[in-house]
Amino acid sequence: MKKLCKALALAVLCVMSLALYAGASDFDGIAQELKDVGLFQGTDTGFELDRAPTRAESAVMLVRLLGAEETAKAELEAGETAHPFTDVPEWAKAHVAWLYTNKLTNGISETEFGSDSLCNAQMYCTFVLRALGYSDGEGGQFAYDEAVSFAAEKGVYNTAVAQGEFLRDDVVAVSYQALFAKVNGQENTLLAKLIADGAVSQTAAQPLLDKQETYAEYVAACAGFEQATGVDMDMTGTMNVTALGAESVAMEISSEIKTIVTDTDVQMEGISTVKAGEEQTETVIKQWIKDGVMYMEAEGQKIKMPMDFSDMLAAVQQQTSSVTLANDGLYQIDSITTAESDEGTTYTIVLNGAVNRLLTQMLGQMGDFGEAGLDGMKFDAVSMSVLIDKEGTLKTIGMQFAMTMDMTVEGEATSIAYEYDMDCTINALGDDVVITFPDFTGFEELTQPQPEAGDGETVSDETLEGLVEIGPETAEGETAQAETVDNEAAAA
Repeated sequence: MKKLCKALALAVLCVMSLALYAGASDFDGIAQELKDVGLFQGTDTGFELDRAPTRAESAVMLVRLLGAEETAKAELEAGETAHPFTDVPEWAKAHVAWLYTNKLTNGISETEFGSDSLCNAQMYCTFVLRALGYSDGEGGQFAYDEAVSFAAEKGVYNTAVAQGEFLRDDVVAVSYQALFAKVNGQENTLLAKLIADGAVSQTAAQPLLDKQETYAEYVAACAGFEQATGVDMDMTGTMNVTALGAESVAMEISSEIKTIVTDTDVQMEGISTVKAGEEQTETVIKQWIKDGVMYMEAEGQKIKMPMDFSDMLAAVQQQTSSVTLANDGLYQIDSITTAESDEGTTYTIVLNGAVNRLLTQMLGQMGDFGEAGLDGMKFDAVSMSVLIDKEGTLKTIGMQFAMTMDMTVEGEATSIAYEYDMDCTINALGDDVVITFPDFTGFEELTQPQPEAGDGETVSDETLEGLVEIGPETAEGETAQAETVDNEAAAA
Protein backbone atom coordinates (compact mmCIF):
# COMPACT_ATOMS: atom_id res chain seq x y z
CA MET A 1 0.00 0.00 0.00
CA LYS A 2 3.00 2.29 -0.34
CA LYS A 3 1.51 4.60 -2.97
CA LEU A 4 -1.97 4.60 -1.46
CA CYS A 5 -0.54 5.35 1.99
CA LYS A 6 1.25 8.37 0.55
CA ALA A 7 -2.00 9.64 -0.94
CA LEU A 8 -3.93 9.06 2.29
CA ALA A 9 -1.22 10.66 4.40
CA LEU A 10 -1.08 13.68 2.11
CA ALA A 11 -4.83 14.12 2.44
CA VAL A 12 -4.69 14.10 6.23
CA LEU A 13 -1.65 16.36 6.33
CA CYS A 14 -3.25 18.93 4.10
CA VAL A 15 -6.23 19.09 6.43
CA MET A 16 -4.00 19.68 9.44
CA SER A 17 -1.29 21.79 7.70
CA LEU A 18 1.06 21.29 10.63
CA ALA A 19 4.74 20.53 11.20
CA LEU A 20 5.82 17.33 12.91
CA TYR A 21 8.89 15.98 14.62
CA ALA A 22 10.00 12.58 15.78
CA GLY A 23 10.11 11.74 19.46
CA ALA A 24 13.31 10.77 21.21
CA SER A 25 12.05 7.23 21.78
CA ASP A 26 9.59 5.61 19.39
CA PHE A 27 9.95 1.85 19.78
CA ASP A 28 9.43 1.14 23.49
CA GLY A 29 6.67 -1.37 22.70
CA ILE A 30 8.70 -3.55 20.36
CA ALA A 31 11.72 -3.21 22.66
CA GLN A 32 9.58 -4.92 25.30
CA GLU A 33 8.61 -7.61 22.77
CA LEU A 34 12.29 -8.26 22.07
CA LYS A 35 12.95 -8.44 25.80
CA ASP A 36 10.13 -10.95 26.24
CA VAL A 37 11.93 -13.36 23.88
CA GLY A 38 15.35 -12.67 25.41
CA LEU A 39 16.88 -10.67 22.57
CA PHE A 40 17.07 -7.22 24.17
CA GLN A 41 17.75 -6.55 27.83
CA GLY A 42 18.30 -2.82 28.19
CA THR A 43 20.42 -1.47 31.03
CA ASP A 44 20.04 -1.09 34.80
CA THR A 45 18.24 2.22 34.12
CA GLY A 46 15.85 0.95 31.42
CA PHE A 47 15.99 0.55 27.66
CA GLU A 48 17.81 3.89 27.10
CA LEU A 49 16.51 4.06 23.54
CA ASP A 50 17.31 7.75 23.13
CA ARG A 51 21.09 7.36 22.98
CA ALA A 52 23.51 5.94 20.42
CA PRO A 53 24.53 2.28 20.77
CA THR A 54 28.12 1.27 21.49
CA ARG A 55 30.19 -1.36 19.71
CA ALA A 56 30.01 -3.58 22.79
CA GLU A 57 26.20 -3.38 22.88
CA SER A 58 26.00 -4.09 19.16
CA ALA A 59 28.30 -7.08 19.52
CA VAL A 60 25.96 -8.53 22.15
CA MET A 61 22.93 -8.01 19.88
CA LEU A 62 24.74 -9.70 16.97
CA VAL A 63 25.47 -12.80 19.05
CA ARG A 64 21.83 -12.94 20.21
CA LEU A 65 20.51 -12.60 16.66
CA LEU A 66 22.88 -15.42 15.65
CA GLY A 67 21.29 -17.53 18.39
CA ALA A 68 24.67 -18.08 20.01
CA GLU A 69 24.42 -16.31 23.37
CA GLU A 70 24.26 -19.43 25.53
CA THR A 71 26.94 -21.09 23.41
CA ALA A 72 29.18 -18.03 23.78
CA LYS A 73 28.83 -18.08 27.57
CA ALA A 74 29.46 -21.82 27.81
CA GLU A 75 32.49 -21.75 25.52
CA LEU A 76 34.06 -18.85 27.41
CA GLU A 77 33.61 -20.67 30.70
CA ALA A 78 35.15 -23.81 29.17
CA GLY A 79 38.12 -21.81 27.92
CA GLU A 80 37.30 -22.49 24.28
CA THR A 81 37.06 -18.79 23.34
CA ALA A 82 39.03 -15.69 24.30
CA HIS A 83 39.89 -12.18 23.15
CA PRO A 84 42.95 -9.92 23.64
CA PHE A 85 41.08 -6.70 24.43
CA THR A 86 41.41 -4.82 27.72
CA ASP A 87 38.37 -2.55 27.36
CA VAL A 88 35.54 -5.10 27.11
CA PRO A 89 33.07 -4.95 30.04
CA GLU A 90 32.23 -8.15 31.87
CA TRP A 91 28.66 -8.31 30.46
CA ALA A 92 30.02 -8.39 26.90
CA LYS A 93 33.11 -10.56 27.49
CA ALA A 94 31.61 -13.86 26.32
CA HIS A 95 30.00 -12.27 23.26
CA VAL A 96 33.13 -10.47 22.05
CA ALA A 97 35.25 -13.56 22.73
CA TRP A 98 32.91 -15.73 20.66
CA LEU A 99 32.84 -13.24 17.77
CA TYR A 100 36.63 -12.78 17.89
CA THR A 101 37.34 -16.52 18.02
CA ASN A 102 35.02 -17.11 15.07
CA LYS A 103 36.68 -14.25 13.16
CA LEU A 104 33.57 -12.11 13.09
CA THR A 105 35.08 -9.11 14.83
CA ASN A 106 38.24 -7.05 15.05
CA GLY A 107 39.32 -4.36 17.45
CA ILE A 108 40.47 -0.80 16.95
CA SER A 109 43.93 -1.97 17.98
CA GLU A 110 45.62 -5.16 19.10
CA THR A 111 44.57 -4.53 22.72
CA GLU A 112 41.36 -2.45 22.41
CA PHE A 113 38.01 -3.47 21.05
CA GLY A 114 36.59 0.06 21.14
CA SER A 115 33.74 -1.00 23.39
CA ASP A 116 32.56 2.55 24.06
CA SER A 117 32.91 3.70 20.44
CA LEU A 118 29.56 4.35 18.78
CA CYS A 119 27.95 2.06 16.25
CA ASN A 120 26.29 3.69 13.24
CA ALA A 121 23.57 2.49 10.85
CA GLN A 122 26.05 1.11 8.35
CA MET A 123 27.78 -0.98 10.99
CA TYR A 124 24.59 -2.33 12.52
CA CYS A 125 22.98 -3.16 9.18
CA THR A 126 26.13 -5.15 8.42
CA PHE A 127 25.73 -7.09 11.69
CA VAL A 128 22.07 -7.88 11.01
CA LEU A 129 22.69 -8.92 7.41
CA ARG A 130 25.37 -11.33 8.61
CA ALA A 131 22.88 -12.74 11.11
CA LEU A 132 20.54 -13.31 8.14
CA GLY A 133 23.22 -15.31 6.36
CA TYR A 134 24.49 -12.68 3.93
CA SER A 135 28.19 -12.06 3.48
CA ASP A 136 30.10 -8.85 2.86
CA GLY A 137 33.36 -10.70 2.25
CA GLU A 138 34.92 -11.42 -1.12
CA GLY A 139 32.29 -12.95 -3.39
CA GLY A 140 29.52 -12.07 -0.91
CA GLN A 141 26.07 -10.69 -1.54
CA PHE A 142 26.79 -7.09 -0.50
CA ALA A 143 29.63 -4.66 0.11
CA TYR A 144 30.06 -2.93 3.44
CA ASP A 145 29.54 0.55 2.00
CA GLU A 146 26.21 -0.66 0.55
CA ALA A 147 24.97 -2.29 3.77
CA VAL A 148 22.21 0.26 4.41
CA SER A 149 20.75 0.11 0.89
CA PHE A 150 21.01 -3.70 0.83
CA ALA A 151 19.25 -3.92 4.19
CA ALA A 152 16.52 -1.61 2.85
CA GLU A 153 16.12 -3.86 -0.19
CA LYS A 154 15.61 -6.86 2.09
CA GLY A 155 12.97 -5.02 4.12
CA VAL A 156 15.13 -4.75 7.23
CA TYR A 157 15.93 -1.02 7.24
CA ASN A 158 13.63 1.85 6.30
CA THR A 159 15.57 4.98 5.40
CA ALA A 160 12.37 7.06 5.69
CA VAL A 161 11.94 6.05 9.32
CA ALA A 162 15.60 6.10 10.32
CA GLN A 163 16.36 9.82 10.42
CA GLY A 164 19.22 11.66 12.07
CA GLU A 165 21.55 10.01 14.56
CA PHE A 166 21.45 6.22 14.78
CA LEU A 167 20.13 5.39 18.26
CA ARG A 168 19.38 2.32 20.36
CA ASP A 169 15.81 3.05 19.27
CA ASP A 170 16.91 2.22 15.72
CA VAL A 171 18.78 -0.89 16.90
CA VAL A 172 15.46 -2.15 18.27
CA ALA A 173 13.60 -1.35 15.02
CA VAL A 174 16.18 -3.00 12.74
CA SER A 175 16.56 -6.05 14.99
CA TYR A 176 12.81 -6.50 15.25
CA GLN A 177 12.27 -6.24 11.51
CA ALA A 178 15.11 -8.69 10.90
CA LEU A 179 13.27 -11.35 12.90
CA PHE A 180 10.59 -11.48 10.21
CA ALA A 181 12.97 -11.43 7.24
CA LYS A 182 13.90 -14.67 5.51
CA VAL A 183 17.33 -16.14 6.12
CA ASN A 184 19.46 -16.08 2.98
CA GLY A 185 18.73 -19.16 0.86
CA GLN A 186 15.92 -20.39 3.13
CA GLU A 187 12.15 -20.07 3.39
CA ASN A 188 12.37 -19.72 7.18
CA THR A 189 12.50 -16.34 8.85
CA LEU A 190 15.24 -15.47 11.32
CA LEU A 191 12.73 -15.85 14.16
CA ALA A 192 11.77 -19.35 12.94
CA LYS A 193 15.46 -20.24 12.79
CA LEU A 194 16.08 -18.99 16.34
CA ILE A 195 13.12 -21.07 17.56
CA ALA A 196 14.35 -24.17 15.68
CA ASP A 197 17.85 -23.70 17.12
CA GLY A 198 16.45 -23.43 20.64
CA ALA A 199 17.74 -19.88 21.09
CA VAL A 200 14.18 -18.55 21.52
CA SER A 201 11.36 -20.53 23.11
CA GLN A 202 8.27 -21.28 21.03
CA THR A 203 6.02 -20.19 23.89
CA ALA A 204 7.75 -16.83 24.34
CA ALA A 205 7.75 -16.22 20.59
CA GLN A 206 4.07 -17.14 20.01
CA PRO A 207 2.76 -13.55 20.39
CA LEU A 208 5.26 -12.44 17.76
CA LEU A 209 4.23 -15.26 15.43
CA ASP A 210 0.54 -14.42 15.87
CA LYS A 211 1.23 -10.75 15.14
CA GLN A 212 3.21 -11.69 12.03
CA GLU A 213 0.40 -13.94 10.75
CA THR A 214 -2.30 -11.30 11.24
CA TYR A 215 -0.18 -8.63 9.57
CA ALA A 216 0.51 -10.92 6.59
CA GLU A 217 -3.27 -11.43 6.23
CA TYR A 218 -3.77 -7.67 6.28
CA VAL A 219 -1.11 -7.12 3.60
CA ALA A 220 -2.68 -9.83 1.43
CA ALA A 221 -6.13 -8.26 1.87
CA CYS A 222 -4.74 -4.92 0.68
CA ALA A 223 -3.02 -6.42 -2.38
CA GLY A 224 -5.89 -5.49 -4.70
CA PHE A 225 -5.46 -1.76 -4.23
CA GLU A 226 -1.86 -1.42 -3.00
CA GLN A 227 -0.74 0.45 -6.13
CA ALA A 228 -3.62 2.94 -6.13
CA THR A 229 -2.19 6.41 -6.73
CA GLY A 230 -5.34 8.38 -5.94
CA VAL A 231 -8.01 8.50 -3.28
CA ASP A 232 -11.35 10.30 -3.08
CA MET A 233 -12.74 10.29 0.45
CA ASP A 234 -15.08 12.02 2.85
CA MET A 235 -13.62 12.69 6.28
CA THR A 236 -15.63 13.51 9.41
CA GLY A 237 -14.56 13.75 12.99
CA THR A 238 -14.14 15.64 16.21
CA MET A 239 -11.14 17.45 17.61
CA ASN A 240 -10.54 18.80 21.10
CA VAL A 241 -7.98 21.58 21.26
CA THR A 242 -6.33 22.70 24.50
CA ALA A 243 -3.94 25.64 24.45
CA LEU A 244 -1.44 26.15 27.25
CA GLY A 245 -3.28 27.66 30.22
CA ALA A 246 -6.67 27.70 28.46
CA GLU A 247 -9.84 25.63 28.46
CA SER A 248 -10.43 22.92 25.87
CA VAL A 249 -12.32 23.87 22.68
CA ALA A 250 -14.34 21.21 20.87
CA MET A 251 -14.45 21.21 17.07
CA GLU A 252 -16.33 19.25 14.45
CA ILE A 253 -14.60 18.71 11.12
CA SER A 254 -15.99 17.48 7.82
CA SER A 255 -13.91 17.33 4.65
CA GLU A 256 -14.19 16.23 1.06
CA ILE A 257 -10.69 15.38 -0.15
CA LYS A 258 -9.20 14.11 -3.37
CA THR A 259 -5.48 13.40 -3.73
CA ILE A 260 -3.42 11.95 -6.54
CA VAL A 261 0.23 11.04 -5.95
CA THR A 262 2.08 9.52 -8.89
CA ASP A 263 5.80 9.07 -9.53
CA THR A 264 5.98 12.49 -11.15
CA ASP A 265 3.14 14.62 -9.83
CA VAL A 266 1.12 15.58 -6.74
CA GLN A 267 -2.43 16.97 -6.94
CA MET A 268 -4.98 17.70 -4.22
CA GLU A 269 -8.41 19.22 -3.79
CA GLY A 270 -10.02 19.64 -0.38
CA ILE A 271 -12.98 21.42 1.12
CA SER A 272 -13.19 21.39 4.92
CA THR A 273 -15.85 22.76 7.23
CA VAL A 274 -14.85 23.40 10.84
CA LYS A 275 -17.39 24.12 13.58
CA ALA A 276 -15.84 25.33 16.84
CA GLY A 277 -16.90 26.19 20.37
CA GLU A 278 -20.27 26.10 22.08
CA GLU A 279 -21.74 28.38 19.44
CA GLN A 280 -20.46 26.12 16.66
CA THR A 281 -18.91 28.96 14.69
CA GLU A 282 -18.43 27.66 11.15
CA THR A 283 -15.36 28.18 8.93
CA VAL A 284 -14.93 26.80 5.42
CA ILE A 285 -11.38 26.15 4.19
CA LYS A 286 -10.56 25.22 0.61
CA GLN A 287 -7.18 23.79 -0.44
CA TRP A 288 -5.60 22.74 -3.70
CA ILE A 289 -2.19 21.52 -4.82
CA LYS A 290 -1.23 21.90 -8.47
CA ASP A 291 2.11 22.18 -10.26
CA GLY A 292 4.11 22.37 -7.03
CA VAL A 293 2.00 25.14 -5.45
CA MET A 294 -0.47 24.94 -2.55
CA TYR A 295 -3.48 27.26 -2.72
CA MET A 296 -5.69 28.05 0.30
CA GLU A 297 -8.91 30.03 0.54
CA ALA A 298 -10.61 30.86 3.86
CA GLU A 299 -12.72 33.74 5.17
CA GLY A 300 -12.19 35.82 2.04
CA GLN A 301 -8.39 35.38 1.98
CA LYS A 302 -6.63 33.67 -0.90
CA ILE A 303 -2.97 32.68 -0.49
CA LYS A 304 -0.51 30.43 -2.26
CA MET A 305 2.90 29.01 -1.43
CA PRO A 306 5.37 26.88 -3.44
CA MET A 307 5.98 23.29 -2.34
CA ASP A 308 8.75 21.00 -3.58
CA PHE A 309 7.59 17.40 -3.84
CA SER A 310 10.60 16.05 -5.74
CA ASP A 311 12.13 14.27 -2.73
CA MET A 312 8.82 12.71 -1.77
CA LEU A 313 8.14 11.51 -5.31
CA ALA A 314 11.65 10.05 -5.53
CA ALA A 315 10.99 8.19 -2.27
CA VAL A 316 7.71 6.81 -3.65
CA GLN A 317 9.49 5.61 -6.80
CA GLN A 318 12.30 4.00 -4.79
CA GLN A 319 9.98 2.22 -2.38
CA THR A 320 7.56 0.90 -4.98
CA SER A 321 10.39 -0.38 -7.19
CA SER A 322 12.07 -2.30 -4.34
CA VAL A 323 11.19 -5.77 -3.15
CA THR A 324 7.74 -5.88 -1.51
CA LEU A 325 7.72 -8.15 1.53
CA ALA A 326 4.72 -9.45 3.46
CA ASN A 327 6.38 -8.44 6.72
CA ASP A 328 7.77 -5.07 5.61
CA GLY A 329 6.78 -2.43 8.16
CA LEU A 330 5.78 -4.81 10.96
CA TYR A 331 8.12 -3.02 13.38
CA GLN A 332 5.98 0.14 13.04
CA ILE A 333 3.00 -1.62 14.65
CA ASP A 334 2.53 -2.21 18.36
CA SER A 335 -0.52 -4.44 17.83
CA ILE A 336 -2.90 -5.63 15.12
CA THR A 337 -6.20 -7.45 15.64
CA THR A 338 -9.16 -8.45 13.43
CA ALA A 339 -12.96 -8.56 13.75
CA GLU A 340 -15.37 -10.19 11.29
CA SER A 341 -18.83 -8.77 10.45
CA ASP A 342 -21.45 -8.91 7.71
CA GLU A 343 -19.68 -5.99 6.04
CA GLY A 344 -16.26 -7.63 5.91
CA THR A 345 -13.08 -7.69 7.98
CA THR A 346 -11.99 -4.82 10.20
CA TYR A 347 -8.29 -4.60 11.06
CA THR A 348 -7.48 -2.51 14.13
CA ILE A 349 -3.88 -1.34 14.21
CA VAL A 350 -2.04 0.50 16.97
CA LEU A 351 0.97 2.34 15.56
CA ASN A 352 4.14 3.33 17.39
CA GLY A 353 6.34 6.41 17.04
CA ALA A 354 7.42 5.49 13.51
CA VAL A 355 4.40 7.46 12.29
CA ASN A 356 6.05 10.62 13.61
CA ARG A 357 9.21 9.95 11.66
CA LEU A 358 7.41 9.14 8.42
CA LEU A 359 5.16 12.19 8.53
CA THR A 360 8.06 14.39 9.61
CA GLN A 361 9.97 13.41 6.51
CA MET A 362 6.95 13.77 4.27
CA LEU A 363 5.97 17.20 5.53
CA GLY A 364 9.58 18.32 5.46
CA GLN A 365 9.60 17.48 1.77
CA MET A 366 6.49 19.62 1.26
CA GLY A 367 7.85 22.89 2.60
CA ASP A 368 9.41 24.77 5.50
CA PHE A 369 6.53 25.23 7.93
CA GLY A 370 8.99 26.20 10.67
CA GLU A 371 9.27 29.68 9.18
CA ALA A 372 5.55 30.13 9.86
CA GLY A 373 6.16 29.69 13.58
CA LEU A 374 5.27 26.00 13.79
CA ASP A 375 8.12 24.36 15.66
CA GLY A 376 6.90 20.81 15.67
CA MET A 377 4.31 18.24 16.62
CA LYS A 378 4.40 14.79 18.12
CA PHE A 379 1.74 12.14 17.61
CA ASP A 380 0.77 9.85 20.47
CA ALA A 381 -1.69 6.98 20.97
CA VAL A 382 -2.20 6.51 17.22
CA SER A 383 -4.63 3.81 16.18
CA MET A 384 -6.56 3.08 13.00
CA SER A 385 -9.29 0.70 11.91
CA VAL A 386 -9.51 -0.45 8.29
CA LEU A 387 -12.64 -2.09 6.88
CA ILE A 388 -12.18 -4.26 3.79
CA ASP A 389 -15.40 -5.75 2.44
CA LYS A 390 -15.88 -9.34 1.27
CA GLU A 391 -15.08 -8.33 -2.31
CA GLY A 392 -11.71 -6.98 -1.20
CA THR A 393 -12.65 -3.29 -1.54
CA LEU A 394 -11.33 -0.71 0.92
CA LYS A 395 -14.44 0.89 2.45
CA THR A 396 -13.58 2.92 5.55
CA ILE A 397 -10.63 4.03 7.63
CA GLY A 398 -11.00 5.26 11.18
CA MET A 399 -8.24 7.15 12.98
CA GLN A 400 -7.83 8.10 16.61
CA PHE A 401 -4.79 9.94 17.87
CA ALA A 402 -3.53 12.60 20.22
CA MET A 403 -0.83 15.10 19.37
CA THR A 404 0.96 18.07 20.83
CA MET A 405 2.05 21.04 18.72
CA ASP A 406 4.82 23.41 19.75
CA MET A 407 4.83 26.86 18.19
CA THR A 408 6.23 30.33 18.64
CA VAL A 409 3.78 33.26 18.74
CA GLU A 410 5.20 36.79 18.88
CA GLY A 411 8.49 35.47 20.17
CA GLU A 412 7.01 33.33 22.93
CA ALA A 413 6.91 29.53 22.94
CA THR A 414 3.56 27.87 23.54
CA SER A 415 2.03 24.42 23.24
CA ILE A 416 -1.32 23.16 22.00
CA ALA A 417 -2.71 19.67 22.61
CA TYR A 418 -5.12 17.98 20.19
CA GLU A 419 -7.30 14.88 20.38
CA TYR A 420 -8.64 13.57 17.07
CA ASP A 421 -11.31 10.99 16.28
CA MET A 422 -11.81 10.80 12.51
CA ASP A 423 -13.62 8.50 10.10
CA CYS A 424 -12.92 8.32 6.38
CA THR A 425 -15.29 6.86 3.80
CA ILE A 426 -13.54 5.86 0.58
CA ASN A 427 -15.47 6.95 -2.50
CA ALA A 428 -12.99 6.07 -5.22
CA LEU A 429 -9.41 4.89 -5.74
CA GLY A 430 -6.85 5.05 -8.52
CA ASP A 431 -7.90 6.19 -11.98
CA ASP A 432 -11.45 6.83 -10.79
CA VAL A 433 -10.23 9.89 -8.85
CA VAL A 434 -10.63 13.10 -10.89
CA ILE A 435 -9.68 16.59 -9.68
CA THR A 436 -11.10 19.78 -11.20
CA PHE A 437 -9.17 22.96 -10.43
CA PRO A 438 -10.61 26.49 -10.30
CA ASP A 439 -9.06 29.64 -11.74
CA PHE A 440 -6.27 30.63 -9.32
CA THR A 441 -6.20 34.28 -10.39
CA GLY A 442 -6.15 36.53 -7.33
CA PHE A 443 -4.25 34.18 -5.01
CA GLU A 444 -1.36 36.05 -3.36
CA GLU A 445 2.04 34.70 -2.36
CA LEU A 446 2.40 33.91 1.34
CA THR A 447 5.31 36.04 2.53
CA GLN A 448 7.89 34.30 4.69
CA PRO A 449 10.31 35.97 7.14
CA GLN A 450 13.90 35.99 5.91
CA PRO A 451 16.60 34.42 8.11
CA GLU A 452 19.24 36.70 9.52
CA ALA A 453 22.83 36.50 8.31
CA GLY A 454 24.52 33.41 9.63
CA ASP A 455 21.33 31.38 10.02
CA GLY A 456 21.10 28.01 8.33
CA GLU A 457 24.81 27.28 8.32
CA THR A 458 25.56 23.60 8.07
CA VAL A 459 28.11 21.64 10.00
CA SER A 460 30.00 18.97 8.13
CA ASP A 461 29.87 15.38 9.39
CA GLU A 462 32.82 14.30 11.49
CA THR A 463 34.94 11.49 10.17
CA LEU A 464 35.00 8.31 12.19
CA GLU A 465 38.70 8.07 12.81
CA GLY A 466 40.32 5.08 14.46
CA LEU A 467 37.36 2.73 14.08
CA VAL A 468 37.70 -0.78 12.78
CA GLU A 469 34.46 -2.21 11.48
CA ILE A 470 33.28 -5.46 13.02
CA GLY A 471 34.10 -8.06 10.43
CA PRO A 472 36.37 -10.94 9.48
CA GLU A 473 40.13 -10.48 9.57
CA THR A 474 42.16 -10.02 6.43
CA ALA A 475 43.78 -13.04 4.81
CA GLU A 476 47.02 -12.23 6.61
CA GLY A 477 45.17 -12.04 9.94
CA GLU A 478 46.09 -8.40 10.46
CA THR A 479 43.68 -5.91 12.02
CA ALA A 480 42.76 -3.23 9.50
CA GLN A 481 42.42 0.41 10.60
CA ALA A 482 39.49 2.55 9.38
CA GLU A 483 40.42 6.23 9.45
CA THR A 484 37.40 7.69 7.68
CA VAL A 485 33.94 6.69 6.55
CA ASP A 486 35.25 6.19 3.01
CA ASN A 487 37.68 3.43 3.93
CA GLU A 488 35.63 1.67 6.62
CA ALA A 489 34.87 -1.00 4.03
CA ALA A 490 38.49 -2.08 4.06
CA ALA A 491 38.10 -3.06 7.69
CA ALA A 492 34.80 -4.92 7.30
